[in-house]
Amino acid sequence: MRRKYKYVIIIFFFIISTRVFSQQNFFNVPSSEITPKGKIFFQQQLNIYNDNTSGSSTFNYGVFKNFEIGLNAFGIAYDYNKNYFLKNNLNEIPIFPSLGFNAQKKFDISADYSIGLGFQNLISISAKVENYFFLNNKFEFKRLKFIFGMYTGNDNYFGLETRGISDFKHLGIQGGFEFDLWKNKLFLQSDWMSGKTPSSNLIIGLVYKAQKSIFFSLGYSVPNYNLTSQQAIIFEFTYSPK
Repeated sequence: MRRKYKYVIIIFFFIISTRVFSQQNFFNVPSSEITPKGKIFFQQQLNIYNDNTSGSSTFNYGVFKNFEIGLNAFGIAYDYNKNYFLKNNLNEIPIFPSLGFNAQKKFDISADYSIGLGFQNLISISAKVENYFFLNNKFEFKRLKFIFGMYTGNDNYFGLETRGISDFKHLGIQGGFEFDLWKNKLFLQSDWMSGKTPSSNLIIGLVYKAQKSIFFSLGYSVPNYNLTSQQAIIFEFTYSPK
């Protein structure tokens, strides 16, 4: 019965959302894809840990060419051993649950290269402001998409640990790629964020294109720093209009 109950909770997370990144992403790092003008994008991600389930719901709208805005709800996590929803303790960071919005603008430099600028602003249940900003360089080839850039954000969002790879606490690097393995139907996808934050992980997985605008993804997350993050299996459903 406990196992069946856990599956019900996992399905429930396709309706509500929790903390991971917003905007269109690979698994964790924004991909700098932009929702077409007048279209709606939806993405639901589930992170399955040993003792809880968390995820992320993202709705984006294409305002005009190469510019999108979106809404997100983060920080709902369910412990299926203790059978209750989790929230952070008083004065603990990162803070959750929280609600927020995002925006992203892409600048086309050439046919194969573009720059994406984006941010995410959240308000937590304790009325604390959380934020995340990024700049991505995006390279596109026939079968390969590659992202490399920088990110930053406050402690309310990322926690007290460093975002960087050395002494740069608040400035980190991020990257990812997607490779077409088979006939524009099956893709190899991976991304990575520097630092020791709960979001600083290496994730690798596969993406299956079920229909023209519908994608299913399966990945595995390995933390940079085991004291602030943990391994997870990641499921993702994406509706991406073309």
